[in-house]
Amino acid sequence: MISKRNNIVIIMAKKQELSYREAYSKLQEILSEIESERLDVDELSTKIKEASLLLKVCKDKLFIANEETKKILMNIDDNIGMSNVPNGNR
Repeated sequence: MISKRNNIVIIMAKKQELSYREAYSKLQEILSEIESERLDVDELSTKIKEASLLLKVCKDKLFIANEETKKILMNIDDNIGMSNVPNGNR
């Protein structure tokens, strides 16, 4: 049997392998478990720790997507700006 502590370590090791959708889905599962009020204090603590790791995964992936989007938009703006410059001035 995998201990709760080992489960968190496994999640930490795999967190960068999770897609945003997977992390978000797991967060929804944890929320449902917490809202059911059937968890004991030890399980609740473990679930909250797991949720915090998953939140970090989601936050990191959103940050990366935002930065990549900014770069793409800047590139588009640069290309549009260059298309308005006469050929001799490029």
